[in-house]
Amino acid sequence: LQPCLQFARLSAQDASPRVSQSRSLHYQNVNQDLIRTVDPLEQIWLRCEIGAPQETGDFILVFSDLRIDLIDVYLGDSTEPAFQGGDARPDFQSNFLRPNATIRLEKGASASLWIRLSGAYNVPTDISVYGPMAFQKQARMQTFWQSMFFGILLVMIVFYGIGLFAFKDAAVRGYLMYLSGVTLYFLYRTGMYHTYLAPQGDFWYNTITAPLLVLPYSGGLLFLRTFLRLNRISAKLDTWVRSFQYLLLIALPLALLSRSMCIGFGLWVSVIVGPAAWILSWSLVRKSRSALLFSLIWGIPIVSSIIEILSKEGFYALPVPREALLQGAIMIEVLCFAVLVGLRIRSEERTRQTQAVRLALIQKDLIRAQEIHSDLLPGNTDAFPELQIHTHYQPMSYLGGDYYSFVRHGRRVGILVADVTGHGLPAALDASAVHVAHQTIYKRSQSAADVLSGMNEFLAPVSSYRFTSAVYVILDTDSGALEVSRAGHPAPYILRSDGSVVEVGPEAPLLGMRPEMQYMQLEYQLFPEDRLILYTDGVFEVPDRGQGVESVPSMQEAIRRNSHLDGESFAVAVCSLFAAFRAQEDQDDVTLLQIKWEGPQTVR
Repeated sequence: LQPCLQFARLSAQDASPRVSQSRSLHYQNVNQDLIRTVDPLEQIWLRCEIGAPQETGDFILVFSDLRIDLIDVYLGDSTEPAFQGGDARPDFQSNFLRPNATIRLEKGASASLWIRLSGAYNVPTDISVYGPMAFQKQARMQTFWQSMFFGILLVMIVFYGIGLFAFKDAAVRGYLMYLSGVTLYFLYRTGMYHTYLAPQGDFWYNTITAPLLVLPYSGGLLFLRTFLRLNRISAKLDTWVRSFQYLLLIALPLALLSRSMCIGFGLWVSVIVGPAAWILSWSLVRKSRSALLFSLIWGIPIVSSIIEILSKEGFYALPVPREALLQGAIMIEVLCFAVLVGLRIRSEERTRQTQAVRLALIQKDLIRAQEIHSDLLPGNTDAFPELQIHTHYQPMSYLGGDYYSFVRHGRRVGILVADVTGHGLPAALDASAVHVAHQTIYKRSQSAADVLSGMNEFLAPVSSYRFTSAVYVILDTDSGALEVSRAGHPAPYILRSDGSVVEVGPEAPLLGMRPEMQYMQLEYQLFPEDRLILYTDGVFEVPDRGQGVESVPSMQEAIRRNSHLDGESFAVAVCSLFAAFRAQEDQDDVTLLQIKWEGPQTVR
């Protein structure tokens, strides 16, 4: 075989004398009517001289690529195509990847082949001629190689597709998109897409083929971002790479406007994006160990592409087919990335299991802390038969910073309501300190003001970063006399039996702010059927978010509106009135106490 390939680009709009001379030089054996009827698509003509076979027989002409619209092969001076690649399927069953034409030559004879490639926007193709035995051998090898290559890709796509539902990992999603893009690209590059999925003339043949050039790179950039966790290294850089990743998808609508422009766009993407991602990963090696691994693996196909280009330019001959070189590099790459992604999944799964165990222990500790905190609160009020006491307590989470207590001062009853700043476990721990302070101080105190002053002195050394509001009242169960002292706490109210509402208690700083502070008290008279309302700010506070806060009623108004209710119904109605104005994230610990004194006749 002594091939002599000569070619020239022709266009129906180009009829200059120079081109006409070129036609007469290269196509003197081709019928002139045929040349005059070329379609407006860009074309490449090839002339191949095949000479002197040792015996008469059929020879198979094989093209290594099918990224063209139409292949016409003319033997000798014939004007009828010996083969039309766009209209026929491969005629050898095991050679499912390549178009081929069968040519019969006599022993010792030579022949001229004229090959027209229509719509040849991207033809990095080899043309080979095989005898029947050699063709079958080559077809079997090609079938085995491509089956293994696509089999590995498809198995990994299925595996990581299932894994994506199980692990919800961003790197798995990026790797899956990259695998899908690589698979589609090689279906296009090897001709399988054209041969089996979109025959020539089909709508998808003329549109979707071109964007397949950019899908691997768009998926590759997504994988780069997620694998390197680029948003943790540099949020700005991650934004730029993500924007460029989406910009590549412009090839999808561009294919509907101009396939030649779309293919050109895809070719430039192939030249720019792969090396750019490689350089970017190398630049991040000092900041991320994963960047080094990514760079080494991502560079394998790039190096193989450089070797392939040098081979095409004639610097040396490859010992393996060119497509096998790039596909082998891609296979190594995806397998290496599969190992790394698998290791990451295993590591993160172990981390999740460890965190799950720790979370279970934390939840167990929280439940125990909740039990302890609940034990600090009075469980029943049977020890105070002179009073009707109703409590409504609702912490924001497992634990809260609100605290209340009832104690005896001889014939008098002391009632404390306190609110530690903050939420959750820290606030609950500080609430336990409030409990200790109260239990320590009230036994040696004679008045409500003495209790708060003593608690303030007790708590000041441990309240450097957290403060407590509190209200303390002492009710004389014989006379109904009421002492009220406040420390930065919302004012209590007396709901009279006639429906009027009275605010009680003096204003004063929070507990723990000024160790030397001596608190004051005011005295009031409680009558039978009057109700004393004590509460924390979680009941009525509504953050100002500019959405109707001016319409929120005051605490005094809320008490007046629901004065016809009693006990738990009263507490729920008041708390629900304010809760309707709050978002879920604005919830706070809620405590509301209602104490009713029915008169001296209830004393036992």
